Amino acid sequence: MGMERCNIFNSERYYLITKGGNESIDIAFVGTVYNNAPFIEASIGSILDIIKQLLNYNFEIVIVDNFSNDGSYEKLLKVTETICRLSNLKRYIVIRIHSSRGLGRRLAVYLSRARYIIPFDLDTYYNSALLSKVIDRILRLKYDCIVFANPGMHLMCLKDLIMNVGNYKDLNYGEEIELLARLFYKYSGKILSLPIKVAYDLRANMSSQREYWYSRSLIDYVNRKLRLMIDKYLAYGYDLKKMLRKYRFLYKHNIMY
Repeated sequence: MGMERCNIFNSERYYLITKGGNESIDIAFVGTVYNNAPFIEASIGSILDIIKQLLNYNFEIVIVDNFSNDGSYEKLLKVTETICRLSNLKRYIVIRIHSSRGLGRRLAVYLSRARYIIPFDLDTYYNSALLSKVIDRILRLKYDCIVFANPGMHLMCLKDLIMNVGNYKDLNYGEEIELLARLFYKYSGKILSLPIKVAYDLRANMSSQREYWYSRSLIDYVNRKLRLMIDKYLAYGYDLKKMLRKYRFLYKHNIMY
């Protein structure tokens, strides 16, 4: 596979690679990243492996970086040569903006030109052999929206459906659940649940330390935990009565939260 002519635009706030003319794009992988440098190469590499196996379809990747300071952004720029060798990867965009996970995904979806959206996390490894077959089947059968049974990649859905329910909300936790709730409410007849595991969390042994990893100081850690708690209740649709019931149950059974 030879090197294709790439148009590269680089500035302080964004990095863009485009190829070809105005060909239609079938699928966009959209994601957010903040300080995931140890996992970037494995994660983005598994996404590129999927694209390599589906040469009949055009792809783009849109990533929003929340101003990582551990080299994540720089690692995302190192895949330029590989991207230019993939004739069916038509656009690669990395944008730097201060945002929550939900707001970053909202921007990535909005900027995408693709027909289908697949959100992904950059601390997750994807089963390229399985996913390439699943994606191919979804496109051939023209499903509107598929929900996967694992975190790290929760759906493949028509962009029009996501935009019609209002896109992602400005949440740092539970943004996937909150979006799925709105999709199921409006388009339950168009959504198919597929109970297969297509991704593996590269931080599996660090989940309890996740907020420590992202925090720059003790105050930042406290603020992140508070934001996480608030966003969790917003995403899950809690009201005051449900909150009190939950904490009464946890206290009564001496369960740490």
